[in-house]
Amino acid sequence: LQGDWSSDVCSSDLWVQDFTSVTPDFGRTDDSAAWSPPAVLHFTPEREFSVGFDTTLVIASRGLTVFYGSVYFRSLDTTSMATLDIKVERDGESLFYDNVRLNDFNLHPGRWQRVHIALPLTDTYGKARLQLYVWNSDHATFDVDKMEVKVVEENDPYSRK
Repeated sequence: LQGDWSSDVCSSDLWVQDFTSVTPDFGRTDDSAAWSPPAVLHFTPEREFSVGFDTTLVIASRGLTVFYGSVYFRSLDTTSMATLDIKVERDGESLFYDNVRLNDFNLHPGRWQRVHIALPLTDTYGKARLQLYVWNSDHATFDVDKMEVKVVEENDPYSRK
């Protein structure tokens, strides 16, 4: 597993975007009630996409590599169609796309909650571009904070060794 993990904080298998270095004109707002103070990314009807994880990885493991993504969000709106999206592409061609609605995890409107998504990556992806971002498709108002990505190599439970 190799890649260029340009981000706020990165270790060998964990990437974190806490929105503290995002400029105010990009939607960062200081918020003492943030999940990871001092700042959050504030979505308004004018903001459609978040800054997110975007890198090229080489998946060479013969085992099971899993891409885990999550983000904290706070929304009073229980009807929003905003999603946490994951996309894999190679040479501009989409290999995989999936998303989860933030509101499927909005059990306590107005409080910080966390949404998760996961994708098993096989060596058939080879060198691929992976992206994780929030899509505000219906132009709702809400906050996000502390986006995390973890890539883990695990034992494949279905392998016949």
